[in-house]
Amino acid sequence: MLDATEKSIRNNKSSFAEMLKNGNAEKPTETHSFTVITAKELIDRPFTKLPMLVEGLIPSVGLSVFAGSSDLGKSSWLRQFAIHLVNGEERFCGFKLNPVHKNVVFVCSEDDASMTQHYLHNLKPNRSGLESIRFIFDSVDLVGCIEKSIKETPADLVVVDCMLDFYGGARSISQANELRAWLGPLKRIANKYNTQVILLHHVGKRADEKEPNKANLLGSVGLEQAARLVLELRAGEEPNQRYLCILKANFLPNTDKVDAHELKFEDFRFKSTGYRRPLIEIVKRSTERSGEQKEEMVLKVMELYKNGVSQSDIARQTMVPKTTVNRWIKTCSTQQTENP
Repeated sequence: MLDATEKSIRNNKSSFAEMLKNGNAEKPTETHSFTVITAKELIDRPFTKLPMLVEGLIPSVGLSVFAGSSDLGKSSWLRQFAIHLVNGEERFCGFKLNPVHKNVVFVCSEDDASMTQHYLHNLKPNRSGLESIRFIFDSVDLVGCIEKSIKETPADLVVVDCMLDFYGGARSISQANELRAWLGPLKRIANKYNTQVILLHHVGKRADEKEPNKANLLGSVGLEQAARLVLELRAGEEPNQRYLCILKANFLPNTDKVDAHELKFEDFRFKSTGYRRPLIEIVKRSTERSGEQKEEMVLKVMELYKNGVSQSDIARQTMVPKTTVNRWIKTCSTQQTENP
C-alpha cells in the first residue's frame, strides 16, 4: 500500500497535469535572460574583423583599464584621446582612429569643472567637436548617469576617471567577488550600447620598479580578469618621456605586446615618437643614476657610436632609451664641433 505522502505526491502530479491539459497552469516565471546561438549559426554568419575604436589597440566594444602611477598624465592622455575622437582626427599617438558617433561621455571624480576647464584651455583644441564631449561631475549613481547619457546620445567612448572614487564605500578592492559584482553593470552597458568603457586606475606601490605587468594593478586579480584590455602608462628616464604598455589584449598577436610605444608628453599633450622599447627594459632604477655614472654611460654610448654601432643597437646594449641615446650623441657632436 502507498503511504500518505506518496499518495499526496501522485495526486498533486495528476492535478498539475490536468491543469496543463486545460491550459490553466501558471507558467514558470523567467528570472534570467540569455541568448543561445549554435556554432553553425555563428560560423555561417558573414565573417568580419573585430571592430576597433583604435586600430591595433582598443576594441570598439568592451571594458578596459588604463592604469599607471600618479602624476604621469593619465587623465590628460584620456582627455586628448576624447578630443581627437570627437574632432574626427585620423590618428592619435600613432594609432588610427575609427569612431562611429564621434561622441564621448567623460565621468570625473578627481577633477572638477574649473580644473577641467583649465586643462582644456592648456590643450588649445580645435573647438569644432567639443559639444560632443559630455563631462559629468558629482555623480553618485555611476551606472545610472552613464546609461542615461548613452540612451540620449550614443557614444564611442565612456571614460571613468577615476575608478576607485566610484568603487569606494564598504567595498574592498581586494575582494574579487565584490569587484566582479561592481564591474558587471559596466560590462553590460558596454555590450548593450556597443561602446568602449575605460576605467582609469592605479598600480601598486613600487610597481615602476618592476617590469610592466597586469599583476601590478592595485587590488584583486578580478579587475584584470574582467577587463578585455589592460594598458599601463609608464614613466621613462627623461622628464617628458612616457611609455604606453599593452599588458592584456587577447585579440592582439603577442608580437604587438612585447614592446611599449614611446610617447612624448609636453604642454599637456602626448605625441608618438615612433620608437618601441621592450617591456623588460622599462624598469625604474631604485636609485637615480649619479652624475659620475651618467658620464660613464655617455662615454660608453659615444664609443659605440664611433665604432659604427647603430643607435637602436646602442639602446639595446646599454638599456638607455633610444631618444636619450640620440640626444647624447647630438649634444656631444655639437660640443666637439664648437670645441675641436
